[in-house]
Amino acid sequence: MKIRKTIVVPALLALAVPVGFALAQGGPPGPMQGPGMGPGMGWGMGWGPARNMTPEMRERLNEGRIAMAKTALKLTDAQQKLWTPVEEQMRQSFAERQKTREDFRKEMEQRRAAAEKARADGQALPPRPSMAERLDRMSQFASQRADRLKAFNAAFKPFYESLSDEQKAVAEVVMREMGGGGRGHGHWRRWAMRDGGPMGMMRPDAGPGADAPPAPPAPPAKK
Repeated sequence: MKIRKTIVVPALLALAVPVGFALAQGGPPGPMQGPGMGPGMGWGMGWGPARNMTPEMRERLNEGRIAMAKTALKLTDAQQKLWTPVEEQMRQSFAERQKTREDFRKEMEQRRAAAEKARADGQALPPRPSMAERLDRMSQFASQRADRLKAFNAAFKPFYESLSDEQKAVAEVVMREMGGGGRGHGHWRRWAMRDGGPMGMMRPDAGPGADAPPAPPAPPAKK
């Protein structure tokens, strides 16, 4: 069975690499991966229940996903040895995502406090990051993403090559879901790549409130 790379590769990218591009924006804390269990299945900042998860809750959830993937694939003893490095890469990504999440939260709290103090003192609000500053940070995160993906691929490739065609078909579904490729997330992936994500950061108006998700459509007027 031929596996569609257009589905698997983006899912692996989302799975292996912690999302941190939103740190470059000058706005208040916002979603880094979509609502609730959005892209990355809640591994980003998230909305809804996932937004309020403690690090311990996230760790349990992530461990459950790893166990689910392992069970679904029905690995042989030989494949299990190749799966172990993949698990290690996943856990490292989880830890980096958590650090990114905490750094983002602290930075936004500092910016919010500075803005509130400026308003209370009747002073001008702190300036937003310039486009050059945002591009610098985008470059840093792009380099980090490339390094993480390279490390993940080094562990994943030999494991994937050991799978049967049936297991590869299962892996496509499992990795797509773990990477946030399930149904219902297309709108938020488009948002992440434009208004609220790395592409949106290049807008000259990116700043406070710029990383908020697009508002839902207004309900139809009652007749």
